[in-house]
Amino acid sequence: MKYFIYISFVLMPFLAFTQQNSKNENLSNALEYLENGELDSAKKYIDLASLENGSENNLKAFYYKGYIYKELYKKKENLNSESPSRIAAIEDLIRVLTFKDTTYHESSRKILKYLAATLFNDMVRTLNGNTVRKSISRFEKFKFLMHKVDSNYKNEKGQIQFNLACASALSIRGDINANINNYNLALGLYDETLALDNDNPSAMYNRAVLLGDYTSELLRAEKRILKKEEEKKEAEIELLNQEKKLLEKEREINEHELNKEKLEIEKNQFKIKTQKEKIKQEESARVFFYLGIGLLILFAGFMVYRYRLSQQQNLIIEKQRDEVKEAHREIRDSINYAERIQRSFLATDELLDNNLKDYFVFFQPKDVVSGDFYWAGKLADNNFAVVNA
Repeated sequence: MKYFIYISFVLMPFLAFTQQNSKNENLSNALEYLENGELDSAKKYIDLASLENGSENNLKAFYYKGYIYKELYKKKENLNSESPSRIAAIEDLIRVLTFKDTTYHESSRKILKYLAATLFNDMVRTLNGNTVRKSISRFEKFKFLMHKVDSNYKNEKGQIQFNLACASALSIRGDINANINNYNLALGLYDETLALDNDNPSAMYNRAVLLGDYTSELLRAEKRILKKEEEKKEAEIELLNQEKKLLEKEREINEHELNKEKLEIEKNQFKIKTQKEKIKQEESARVFFYLGIGLLILFAGFMVYRYRLSQQQNLIIEKQRDEVKEAHREIRDSINYAERIQRSFLATDELLDNNLKDYFVFFQPKDVVSGDFYWAGKLADNNFAVVNA
């Protein structure tokens, strides 16, 4: 005989959502399995939900389909550069952006940005002479996704670095005719880089080497490199000089402010000293006159006050002690009674032994009464159910 164990969980956000959309059963089931971390079951129902009619339901289904497939990629296929789950997630999230309803646009763009980053990481991780063309395809896909995330996206510096890395990975040596495809691809990458930055020394130099022109082109490239280095050094020197001038200016300002503050402090100290001396002269006589009498009166009043206060405190302490004892006794009795009630709900060993073969029960409350407990019993259809709450 087969037994089914039904375990119910309290799902606050997703159950509220699915109750409002009870007509879309597949979408509701997909969200419930997603909340429980059962991604394969969530995938099954979200695939069905995405095929249902109704533009509103399809929008939600496409978004959550993209989200679920993204989670599948993260947990099961993150080392697979050709992950089908990632491809499916990208397709559905791009489809979400085509809807006029913008409810899920912002979150879809965030997920697409994450998936674009994974494409970029796979491209960097797998880049070598044999994967350059595939890496170029991934980079184009990466740029396409980034444009979907931000229509103003532009990264010429990243494009240049990528072109130079791919061209370098091709490593063309020996007979050009034997490597004509790689040769033309590398040359095209250098040309594209120079179109973005016509003074790029690395692209100029490597392009000249690739063409075999070791005279004018190579010398021109080396001259540009030297010029770039000189300009860089001059800029660094100028920057250091500017920083030095700024530091000197700040030091002068700080010294001036410090001297000004020092003079002001000395003036204030002199005024305070004068005032204190005057006050001491005026009040010294009165202070000594009233000091003895004041101390005597204060001491007497203090002793009377302490005596009365101690009497009151003793009464209060005794009353509170009795109240605490009584409250503690009532609370303890209530807890013990609640513990007996809870124990009465638990399944007995005899009931479990008669309906289960290989099982164990680990029930160890942190306190007298457990926040969670289990129940087991025979149902009307003769099935045996165990519930944990």
